[in-house]
Amino acid sequence: MASLQEFLKEALPENETFEVFHLVSPTREIKGFKYRKHNQSDFVAKASHFLAIAHNNKVFFAIDINVYFEVLKNKIERTIFVSKADTNGYLDIKTVKISSIVEIFLRFICKISPLYYLKKVIPLSRNYKRLKLSNVITKKTKTKIGLRELSRRAVAGKQGYSIVEETYKNIQIDGDYELLTNISMFTRPEPHYLFTDSGKNPNKHCLQGDKLLKWWLRIVDNLLIDDLLFKHNSYCQGVVSIPGEESAFITSRYVKSLAGSWSVGFLYGNPSDSLFKIPFFNDDPKTRFLRDLIDEDKYEKYSIEKFWVDIEVRQEFRAGVVVGVIGIKGLSNQNALFTNLADDSFIQCISKQEYKRYKSYVVGEEYESEEGACDSRDNLYHQWTLNNKKNFTVIGKNTNLAKTVLKETQKVNTLTIRKKTR
Repeated sequence: MASLQEFLKEALPENETFEVFHLVSPTREIKGFKYRKHNQSDFVAKASHFLAIAHNNKVFFAIDINVYFEVLKNKIERTIFVSKADTNGYLDIKTVKISSIVEIFLRFICKISPLYYLKKVIPLSRNYKRLKLSNVITKKTKTKIGLRELSRRAVAGKQGYSIVEETYKNIQIDGDYELLTNISMFTRPEPHYLFTDSGKNPNKHCLQGDKLLKWWLRIVDNLLIDDLLFKHNSYCQGVVSIPGEESAFITSRYVKSLAGSWSVGFLYGNPSDSLFKIPFFNDDPKTRFLRDLIDEDKYEKYSIEKFWVDIEVRQEFRAGVVVGVIGIKGLSNQNALFTNLADDSFIQCISKQEYKRYKSYVVGEEYESEEGACDSRDNLYHQWTLNNKKNFTVIGKNTNLAKTVLKETQKVNTLTIRKKTR
């Protein structure tokens, strides 16, 4: 049984005490991950991970990751999308290396078997009449009966109530299935992502666009060359692109120093392909452009090459900062996967609404002052103890951590013209 706390000990400074709050959403069947009309998968599902770490009773770091599964007969394609990662500057010690925490967390997620997620999936729809369940409240439940059931649940408490197994899907996978793993993200410097108003904290360290891109590339490059994660063959490779920048410049400045097999390009499809292979992620500039093309009835006329040329003029990519799009892919080494997690250290939510509520204890606070960091930690601490999750304290073991010096974020000047290298 795997424990994230055991993984993170190696990334945290020796003898320092931290609190690790790991939240996992239920796995849900979704209508479409790539354009629904052209998605050939038998089944598509999504789950999310949210991690917040506190020190001295203050949350200082959080990361939000979505995991998608496209299930075929003998193959699963897993896509790990790094939605947001952020710090707020309210950390009292200087020996914490955020890149090590991010790398460990991504490595941990890569090692979770798809079977862990797919054994219990919330379906798109449920036939409650066929199931004949008396404790389920639906839109057709009479008010009197619904109130009676809610009262019974309140008396029983969370530990005394559970949704019966018949309301879930259990996806059966052949033992010799092939697991393809993609990791995808885009990098753009912002004052804050998860900690509202944290950019006003003068102690918050932010990276300029080019340094932020290099920072993420080093992290995912370490994953790409990890023999425990990927089978290293011709399929295992990384790609990076900076819309509006020449390939030769990207290669010399960002790719040459990486240890894995990297190239300038796109993770999904060849340049001449249609857009049907590009996934739809939440809060992603590529997805916003895809949806605009659908609304304008231009989606099926675009090639991937034209898509990347035209995306250069989108707001996210023309503000005078370096914006990178990173992806790696490989065949997962299934011998290193685990199917069970230590259930006394993280909260496995039973609904999408519950997941959002717990997550809001962090993203719903304001971090202009230290009070927000303290309040979010207290909220998480009480929720974890109420759920009888008591093993969320971690004492670091790493003796080699040194202070990481981060420069202030680059000031955005919309009048600056960024010329291509000739």
